[in-house]
Parts: sequence; structure tokens; C-alpha cells
Amino acid sequence: MNLCVNSDSLILANVCLWNFQGGDHKEKSDIDEATMEAVRYLVADCNYGGRITDVYDRRLLSTLLKRLVSCESASTPGYDLSELEGKHQVPKDLGRANVIEIAKRMPVVPDPRGLGLAPNSAIVRDARDSKKLLRVSQ
Repeated sequence: MNLCVNSDSLILANVCLWNFQGGDHKEKSDIDEATMEAVRYLVADCNYGGRITDVYDRRLLSTLLKRLVSCESASTPGYDLSELEGKHQVPKDLGRANVIEIAKRMPVVPDPRGLGLAPNSAIVRDARDSKKLLRVSQ
């Protein structure tokens, strides 16, 4: 999937989430499954929908969003977002500085299991990247 995630995409996703969260007016306990479904739709279909044309890539994005954008993940500090316990958690301290520090410590090339993918997907990714590198160097 060649998807360019730029600052505009992230801003739009944040604005959508902020608006559905009710700005300063809703408590965490007021977030329901209908709200989460709407946020998933906005991110997957409205924000990225026109840029993801492969049916399998769209399915992957939808599956990942179902895991990441949920009532449980929004209301549970320290919620594990992947099967790698403790590796990908919702920060307990959601302060800007703390979230930035956590993001800086994340690996540049993530473990595919952290995204819910099979370990073999790393082999496929590496082979694809190697082919691209070899094509460019010719």
C-alpha cells in the first residue's frame, strides 16, 4: 500500500475525532460504539477512501481501525493496541510532550505483529523494498 500520510491527513483525522468527541463537552464515558463507527468511517472512507484503491488495502485499513478506534481503546489508559503486550499501548499520560516522547521511541520499521500481520509479511515488505532499491540504482 503506497499511502502518503501527510500533516493534512492527520489534522483532518484529529478534527473528526475532536468533533465526534464533542470537543470539551463529552466525558470519556459518553463515547459510544456509534461514535467510534463514525470516526472509523470518516478516517477510512472519507479521508483515505479515494487514495486507497486496492480492495485488500481497504480491508486492511478497515480491520486495523476496528482494533485501534474502539470504545475500549478510548476509555482504557494503557490499553494494548496489538498482540505484542506493552509494545503498542495507549499512553496513560496523554500530555503532548509524553505522546511525542513515546512516538520518538517507536521503531522506524515496525514489527508486523504490532499491526496484526503475520511475521512473514516482513519478508514480503523487505523483498519489495529491495526490488525498489535495485530498480532505482540501475
